Amino acid sequence: MVFNRAEGFASSPGYSSTILSASAVLRKLHGRSQTTLVRASDGFLYLVKRMAGLEWPNVLANGVLCNQLARYLGPSVPDRRPIEFSKGCLE
Repeated sequence: MVFNRAEGFASSPGYSSTILSASAVLRKLHGRSQTTLVRASDGFLYLVKRMAGLEWPNVLANGVLCNQLARYLGPSVPDRRPIEFSKGCLE
């Protein structure tokens, strides 16, 4: 899949192409995937995996695969959404 900012992953179910902005970084979580808990512009909390390290492509692929597998098996899982971070929010 190729990310197109305007269209998102058009062929991927469970993906919302609405781009949110991070309003607050709440805390970094433990683990090697460098997951961060953030509050987005829609008021909801999201777990964000940052693009860092050599393992990033595997982390992203594992997350997408697990999301798709869970959707196939039937439990309710949230959509994946792109979240933009402003410079001020990262500081």
